[in-house]
Amino acid sequence: MARPYYGIQLLDDIHTYFPDILYNPGRFLTVSALLEYIRTQTSNRFDLFTNAQRLHTSQNVVHRTPQQTPPRAPPPLVRTRAQYEVVPLNTLLTTLIGLGALNQDMNANFMDAVQVAPSAQQVERSTQLRGANAQDENAQCSICQDTFTSGQGIRFIRHCGHEFHRGCIDTWFQSNVHCPMCRWDIRDEEEEGEIAE
Repeated sequence: MARPYYGIQLLDDIHTYFPDILYNPGRFLTVSALLEYIRTQTSNRFDLFTNAQRLHTSQNVVHRTPQQTPPRAPPPLVRTRAQYEVVPLNTLLTTLIGLGALNQDMNANFMDAVQVAPSAQQVERSTQLRGANAQDENAQCSICQDTFTSGQGIRFIRHCGHEFHRGCIDTWFQSNVHCPMCRWDIRDEEEEGEIAE
C-alpha cells in the first residue's frame, strides 16, 4: 500500500491512481477526456489479467506450464514530485469537482436563477382590472412610482388589494409570481378556490 502523501484519503488516492488529475489538469479539455483517462488508469492498475495477457503477447512469450510463475503486471507509473507541474489549490479543487471541464461542455448560465411566471389564467383568476378615477389620482403605482391618471388601466390583486398600472404589473408577471408589495404568491389564490369548492 502506498504511503500517505497528503494525509487526506481522496487526495492520496488521486495522487496514487490518477496523478494527472492533480498534476497535469490542463490535458483534460473535456469531461470525456477526463473519464477516458480514469478508465484507462483503472484498467491499467486493476485489470491484472488483461495487463498480463498484453505483456505476454507483446513479448511473444512461450506458453508456460502451471508450475512456472505467471508474468507480472507492469508496475504502475510512478513519478517524482519534481516531475509534476505545481498547480494552485483553487485550480486543483476546481479540477477535482469537475467544474473546469464542465464549464466547457455545459452552458455557463446553468447556475442562473430560474424565472417562474404565472399563466394567463392564474393572472385573470387572482387579479381584476378597472379604470382609474379621480380618487386614484393621489395614489401611485409602486412599480414605476408614477401616479394614476383618470381613465388609466389599473390591475389590482384580489387577495391583498395592492394596485398597479396594468402595463407595469403585466410586465412584472412575465417573470414573477408574487405581489411586488407583500410577496403574496398569486398562484395560491387558485389553491384556496379549489379548497373552498
